[in-house]
Amino acid sequence: MVLFALLLPVFFACAGLAVDLGNMYSYKSNLQNAVDAAALAGASGYTAGGDTVDYHPEADEMAAEYLKANLTAVSI
Repeated sequence: MVLFALLLPVFFACAGLAVDLGNMYSYKSNLQNAVDAAALAGASGYTAGGDTVDYHPEADEMAAEYLKANLTAVSI
């Protein structure tokens, strides 16, 4: 009984750490998906719009739109 009482806080700490690490991994994965979608949208805008390397407003705009759209799903 004494051993259980002493180890109970340790068990709770381990469970809390596991939950926090799981949430962190989930948010990181969602954020990575949002950034990947923005990069693909920017590349699509770059090739479709005929932009140059030095000037690419359509690609920047498309990437920003996709990032904003996908970050709303990631917000904490």
